[in-house]
Amino acid sequence: MNNKSKHKFWVDIASLLPFLLMSGTGIIMLFFHSGSVQTEQSVIGITGYNWYFIHKVLVLTSTAFAILHISLQPQWLKNVAKGNMFPKSFTLKMSFWLLVIFLLNAVLSLSSWLIVDNSTVDAVLHGLHSKTGLLLIIIFIFHLVQHFKWLRSTCKSIIEN
Repeated sequence: MNNKSKHKFWVDIASLLPFLLMSGTGIIMLFFHSGSVQTEQSVIGITGYNWYFIHKVLVLTSTAFAILHISLQPQWLKNVAKGNMFPKSFTLKMSFWLLVIFLLNAVLSLSSWLIVDNSTVDAVLHGLHSKTGLLLIIIFIFHLVQHFKWLRSTCKSIIEN
């Protein structure tokens, strides 16, 4: 196994934990966004304010790892830039939609955090962010399943060496 494959593997593994934690905190944030739990109340012993902070930190961490992960896929990036995604495999399409939904989700959240000062618009943006976040989790699961064979074989190869 070459060093490039090992490097990609470790970046992928390091990317997985923050994304899973971000997804988990995002699901918990749904309780606060829906109004079923007030921000000053606790879920699993943590208030909504603290969940919000934890979620933001995990979003930044996951975004940094996502950028690193994508940068290690130069051929895929070239295909995306050239618009050569749709005649290709289902795996490439799902990776493309994962990126699109990730970016859309980021724009929605940043808009509500930084730009919007209107509670009605903010509520709509949070609602859209919640829905695209759930879609992001589903597409990520597809992405993980599609690449599981490579992750497993690379892990096995690293362990054997």
